[in-house]
Amino acid sequence: SSDETKSYTTKLVSCTVSVNNQLTENKSILLASTVEGAKPVFSSSDYSDTLEYRDLCYINGKLYLLVRDVDYAITNNNPETPSTSRGALCTFTVSADGITADRIGIGYQTASSTISYQQNGSTMTRTTFFGDSNSKLFYGPVKFIARKEDELLIADDGYCVDSEANVNTNNNIVKVNLIEESALKRVRAILQAVFPVEKLQTLRTESIASSQPPPVIRMFIFLLP
Repeated sequence: SSDETKSYTTKLVSCTVSVNNQLTENKSILLASTVEGAKPVFSSSDYSDTLEYRDLCYINGKLYLLVRDVDYAITNNNPETPSTSRGALCTFTVSADGITADRIGIGYQTASSTISYQQNGSTMTRTTFFGDSNSKLFYGPVKFIARKEDELLIADDGYCVDSEANVNTNNNIVKVNLIEESALKRVRAILQAVFPVEKLQTLRTESIASSQPPPVIRMFIFLLP
């Protein structure tokens, strides 16, 4: 990379450790890259530059990766910016030769919707990509929290906006069947709140003025017995 233009790559890598503790890199997976001509896993236009890699675990020869794409663009004044609250579970097979991609984008929302709401006295229409528990789609997975036999429990933290322009927080525990790998099931809602979009905008404005995170965005996961 040059001083003016720097290139970045993010990879999943497996290594072999020799008897004298030397590491040999095996076949890796390119997750993201700004290098021209590169073909990373998340190169599709469905994945934004703000995609986060949140958690990783290894079970029986497979890597399970959680990715998250949650923003609060709904608080800005540019309706061209989509609002997103979604994420995915991705699986990779690990062998002696390295890592190969298995299933990418389990539970990921790729279908867009639109919402209309009042902001500063004007009607705003914005494209959204929100999870959907009825369609077994994540709102914003953040962490693996437990494993039970052939199941994984995942903390899912996000939001959506309903047809009446109310913001609904969605903080859930989601269960994934490791055999089917696509059967997402909401086990329990941890924290739910509903308030108008204008209220979120007000909280955001107050937060910027005070240099503090808006209270509604500062969400926590509480695990109940």
